[in-house]
Amino acid sequence: MRNWAALLLMGTVGCASCSGGETPPSPDQDVIRDGGIWSPDRGAGIEVLARRRSLPPARVASAAELRPDAGPGPFTDMRVHVDVSGTVGSVPCPVPSGSYCDGFAVLDASGATIAVDSYAYLGPKPAEGSPAPPSDEVRQLVSGWAPGRLVSVHGVVVARWKSSSGAFGFAMQDPDGAPSSGVRLVRSRSSPVPASAPEVGDWIRVTARATRDGEHLLEL
Repeated sequence: MRNWAALLLMGTVGCASCSGGETPPSPDQDVIRDGGIWSPDRGAGIEVLARRRSLPPARVASAAELRPDAGPGPFTDMRVHVDVSGTVGSVPCPVPSGSYCDGFAVLDASGATIAVDSYAYLGPKPAEGSPAPPSDEVRQLVSGWAPGRLVSVHGVVVARWKSSSGAFGFAMQDPDGAPSSGVRLVRSRSSPVPASAPEVGDWIRVTARATRDGEHLLEL
């Protein structure tokens, strides 16, 4: 048994269309106010608006809240801090890519398992940078999740993975790191959208389609 205090980052180079613009407001025909995240007139893609932003604060979570079968919870795809006593296993652990990681798993006394990945795989943590502009767009998106919608949302990249095939994915959060302020994006190798993976600490705007009812996932 060992004690672990783990910082988890749970979830292409450059930017496809860098710009300093703002997310356009909802169109007049959109009856329900959605906070300006609905953006049918903008093409899918990733814009890196600024580099080396400060990462959102890590939230304290329990192992039970992070177990793989817990479903979308308040700490999904977010930077979290968890203190857990348990048994370490070397079995490759699941990551948001649907692949595996080069970290390890921890099984605690209650039977909850958490996956701890390394920064070497998900991307290095940047040196402390300047704060990102205030935004709660990810939180608005998550609270009003509707699969199939094209959305445009700002956030700070807190973790990412990529492969030589052109596939990549990352997790992004609102700068304040409030609960339920994280969302994940994936781009498959067969995606027609030209984009490259942003770096951890990038302040970005993503325009992509919301998918799946059981998790908060955007796809390019």
